[in-house]
Amino acid sequence: MSEPARILVVDDDAGTRETLRDVLQAKGYAVDAASRGAEGLERLRTHPFDAAIVDIKLPDISGLELLQALRTQAADIEVIFITGYASLPTAIEAINGEAFAYLVKPFEMDHLLATLHKALNTQRLARALRESEERYRLIAENIQDAVFLVDRESRLVFGNRRGEEISGYTEAEFVGRPITDLLTPEGARRASERLAAADSGRDPVPFFETQLVRKDGSLVWVEANVTTVVRHGQIVGRLGVVRDISARKRAEEQMRLRTTALEAAANAVVITDREGRILWVNPAFTDLSGYTLAEAAGQTPRILKSGQHDAAFYRDLWETILAGRTWRGEIVNRHKDGGPYTEEQVVTSVRDERGEITHFVAIKQDVSERKRMQAQLIQSEKLAAMGQLLAGVAHELNNPLSVVTGHAAILKSTGDSRVADRAQKMADAAERCARIVRNFLALARQRPPERGRVALDQVVHEAVELLAYPLRVDSVEVALELARNLPALWADAHQLHQVVVNLVSNAHHAVREATSPRRITLTTRQEAGGDSVVLEVADSGRGIPREIQARLFEPFFTTKPPGQGTGLGLALCKGIVEAHGGSIEAASPPGSGAVFRVELPVENAPVAAAAARAAAASPPVRGQRILVVDDEAEIAALLSEMLAADGHRVEIAANGVEALEKLGAGGHDLVISDLRMPELDGPGFYLEVARRHPELLRRMVFVTGDTLGPESLEFLHRTNVPTLGKPFDLDDIRRVVQQVLV
Repeated sequence: MSEPARILVVDDDAGTRETLRDVLQAKGYAVDAASRGAEGLERLRTHPFDAAIVDIKLPDISGLELLQALRTQAADIEVIFITGYASLPTAIEAINGEAFAYLVKPFEMDHLLATLHKALNTQRLARALRESEERYRLIAENIQDAVFLVDRESRLVFGNRRGEEISGYTEAEFVGRPITDLLTPEGARRASERLAAADSGRDPVPFFETQLVRKDGSLVWVEANVTTVVRHGQIVGRLGVVRDISARKRAEEQMRLRTTALEAAANAVVITDREGRILWVNPAFTDLSGYTLAEAAGQTPRILKSGQHDAAFYRDLWETILAGRTWRGEIVNRHKDGGPYTEEQVVTSVRDERGEITHFVAIKQDVSERKRMQAQLIQSEKLAAMGQLLAGVAHELNNPLSVVTGHAAILKSTGDSRVADRAQKMADAAERCARIVRNFLALARQRPPERGRVALDQVVHEAVELLAYPLRVDSVEVALELARNLPALWADAHQLHQVVVNLVSNAHHAVREATSPRRITLTTRQEAGGDSVVLEVADSGRGIPREIQARLFEPFFTTKPPGQGTGLGLALCKGIVEAHGGSIEAASPPGSGAVFRVELPVENAPVAAAAARAAAASPPVRGQRILVVDDEAEIAALLSEMLAADGHRVEIAANGVEALEKLGAGGHDLVISDLRMPELDGPGFYLEVARRHPELLRRMVFVTGDTLGPESLEFLHRTNVPTLGKPFDLDDIRRVVQQVLV
């Protein structure tokens, strides 16, 4: 009967030593124990041992160092490491140091006994690759990753259970198969590089990622490392450790797709930490704000702050998102270049697995253009409403003003100079009232473009007169430095009036914020060569900041607080001036206010206009039979009196229906009709005349006391009927009558 195998147990834990001693002795082994590495070596010097069970962490010497010492004293002793601190590198190092097995505490005693039995059996067999295979197999079964062992010819020798799961092969199916069957070309290249590094003695390279080819041909992402297996100083094979990272790669791919989607998103996206520091922005944010990711990272959204919202606004925003609720709203922010813009923003919170807020995500959309369109619509609606109101006011004022100016003209023709002088004063006052009405209509865009000979100085006087009261209230001094004998412009006087009013209003706003003296200077002159005239409006305000000068004439750009400006005034001026072939520009010399310079070309009147003036200058036509149609009895009577004074025979009709009855009698040379009348208005009357008396269509004149709406404008443009505006004077009547009858 053979002697029992002698086993040395080295472990600093008394309980483990005693347990192992009892179990092993019960199985018939001769057991000796030591608590320290040095003590174990001393026992080995006095007694031979077949195997040693060694804790890899000892108080005086590491288990790996003890392994080498044991091999030095007893080359054929088999060593089984046990440890409570498992790690793959330590396991590999232990096996490369020729330990038989590596067991992780807690382990089954049956497992230990089986391992010890195999160790003692292999001790009696030839030490070759098969012995190494058994050792690696025992280690591999205690490792969660897949382990593959190949021989020196790179043929698979074995794989653990995890290896079978990842590859889809059973051990019997892949033993003897080339390892390249499990690797993509890229994976084979990376493994070859890893082995070359290990064989040359360089530090091992890190785990590398590649794709493993499964039995069914599908690919699975793995993280792999390859280590050289050495036995008695000779390379006997390769050990590959493979970890399935498919779930991680899927998560990374999902994250990549999310990031790609966010990168490509049309709306700006900002991700911040819980304190509001910016972590990431997409390119759309850069387009919106001007800030790149490098510039924005680490900053807070305060870099966009425009100053147009109070502290309560931002406090409400933060309280909402910190409470985990979504915040939606509009914010006026400031671009990197300083320009404001309006964005629609949605801010949501991101929570971790514990439900705590860790990040915030803001989705931003530039709605500046939409806001501009809304402002334009509101402005248009305001202008339309104002135009309707002024149209009614104009109608109610212009009719009595026509009576005043008409009778003043009649009185002036009397021989009494004192009466004529008083009549002139009446006419001047009435004309001033009419001019104010026209100016209001011009501002409301309720007059059609109408070119004629315009004296620029007169336009300036009228604009200042319109704004005289608010300027006087704010103690603003207005200086007029107007050149004499400026050439007349062929222009729309009302549109030029709008330009001057807007420029003076802007200057008024600028000086109102300044200390005394508050001064606005309007200068006109003719440029050298006589081809153009110039108007300059200068103020004593604080001037225009350089950074906004280039944007002054952009539609809806304004530096005024919300509710105090639409940003349309200067854009309107630019459009009018350029439509007249001119130019407008602004300057603000350092230390002084702003100067707006308007240059307009001097143009000759068109041939048609010259012909009209020539007709008016021809000898007056007298003795014609004229029908006056107006529902205002005083206006009709005044027209009749004026025309009768020039020798005409005049009949009066109160509306279009009555006028048609009178025309039925025949013999009329001219019809002067109001445009707006009850029962049958001007356009309806015109259609009936065209049907019943087409020969009179070229002998019709319309008069109107209010603004011309789109339908009326279209009608007059289509029919080309001469039109006379109220209030009118005797010269107006004579001119239009002469024009039609000549």
